[in-house]
Amino acid sequence: MLTLIKREIEDKYVYFIIAAAIAAIFVTKMIFHRVIMRCDYGPIGLQGGKWGVYETTMYLLIFWPFAATAMGAMQMYSDRDKKISSFLSTLATTRKQILTAKLITGFLWMLVIFVPIVITDVILLQIFPRLALPDIGFFVKCFASVFLCYIACYAFGLQIGWTTKRVSTALGIILVTPLLILVIAIKGFSFQAIAILSLFTVLSIARTWQKFMSSPL
Repeated sequence: MLTLIKREIEDKYVYFIIAAAIAAIFVTKMIFHRVIMRCDYGPIGLQGGKWGVYETTMYLLIFWPFAATAMGAMQMYSDRDKKISSFLSTLATTRKQILTAKLITGFLWMLVIFVPIVITDVILLQIFPRLALPDIGFFVKCFASVFLCYIACYAFGLQIGWTTKRVSTALGIILVTPLLILVIAIKGFSFQAIAILSLFTVLSIARTWQKFMSSPL
């Protein structure tokens, strides 16, 4: 399994490098604004601590859900196009192991984006406390909703990436990803949003699993 995960990471190393680079840029921006510039201005009536969390989560929702969908789609599309799983299956590797390795690799990629930014935000909130810090429940719901949005988008990407039609894959990324982001826009950072995104993720992965296990490689 570790060999399969390593191979997946090596195959998608460019995605990991890009994710790490952009995350590092945003972390640097956060530190510069809050430590050097001491900028923490938000809309009137919104507590400074909550505005800091909102600012971070909005950044995480602008671009990365599309990248997560694309990551999942590219994993499955390139696998099918290059017959990678077909080759691996001849080496006494099961389909379950192959797909599990892909899922773990995708999860690790999302952590590369998410973890540095969240940790930086937590540390900055501790070092430079606001007059009114957001409660831990609000903080957890914000970042849990965003991360589940990533996972839902990634799961959907895996599902549409199994098709051989690039147009269908591109349309899926463009049209469905905004709908998943809208779940948070409509429901807010709430348990309802978390429940909807979790259900969508489970159904998408189940569908991908069924197709991957039954379709010819």
